[in-house]
Amino acid sequence: MILAEELQRRIDVAIVEEHNKEERRGYLGASQLGKPCDRAVWLTFHWATIEKLDARKIRLFDRGHKEEDRVYKWLEPIAEQILPLNPKTGKQWKATAHNGILSGSCDGAVKIDGLWYLLEVKTHGQKSFDELKKLKSNQGDQATILDSGSYVYGHDEVAGCYSYQRLQK
Repeated sequence: MILAEELQRRIDVAIVEEHNKEERRGYLGASQLGKPCDRAVWLTFHWATIEKLDARKIRLFDRGHKEEDRVYKWLEPIAEQILPLNPKTGKQWKATAHNGILSGSCDGAVKIDGLWYLLEVKTHGQKSFDELKKLKSNQGDQATILDSGSYVYGHDEVAGCYSYQRLQK
């Protein structure tokens, strides 16, 4: 008979092993640009450092991806059009610059009241969410994005600008 702790351990090992099979990026991800240390960005881009994720963090990222479908569903009654994937590629919306060295993606595009918006879905734990609410009440929306996590701001600024330009064409 397998005990709960052993079952959890086996599941965690399988999750990490599967994640580690994924290919490394051959580009600098837009989220990396928000890091406060230029050296860390350079080392990451040149594969000198590898972020090792544990099973818990991998599950959290997976949950975040699954939340995107809920957001699309919530937008359906008010949106004229929702494009979770780029219709030209059938893949996630992606923006690249500098011959593909810099790349970022967003979670979709949505048209509401005749205007197109890029969609970036983020999930937070309670502590992090409470910090966001406090920042927003003190500083407003833009400062909230900037102060909530520099990687979020870097990603959203780079991927958002390039994706928006392509969406308008």
